[in-house]
Amino acid sequence: MLMDYNAKLQQKGERTMSLLLREYSLISEAMIEKDGSLLDLLMSVDNVLKNSELTDRQWLCIKKHYILGIPQLEIARRLNVSQPTINEHIREGLRKISKQAIKEGFLGELYRRYGIY
Repeated sequence: MLMDYNAKLQQKGERTMSLLLREYSLISEAMIEKDGSLLDLLMSVDNVLKNSELTDRQWLCIKKHYILGIPQLEIARRLNVSQPTINEHIREGLRKISKQAIKEGFLGELYRRYGIY
């Protein structure tokens, strides 16, 4: 039962973090406008990313796909690897990010403060 709960929490965390990463640039722009709550959110996301122990390739693929909006196939072409390889880097990176977000209590805080989860 506990394993089912942890697996579901991990999956939910991966979806939540992928959505947040997609909106990272919008959050950054709002931060420029001095919205304090969004600044806190951005700093928390940065902290989770920093502590997630992503490989350079995982971070590169996540940044290009989610933050810069580049399709996986285009990333694969630019890096001269297959699209499934890019997908694997992204999935494994999201798994690490979600695990770290859960460990730091970030996802619970996200729900309490913003109703996101």
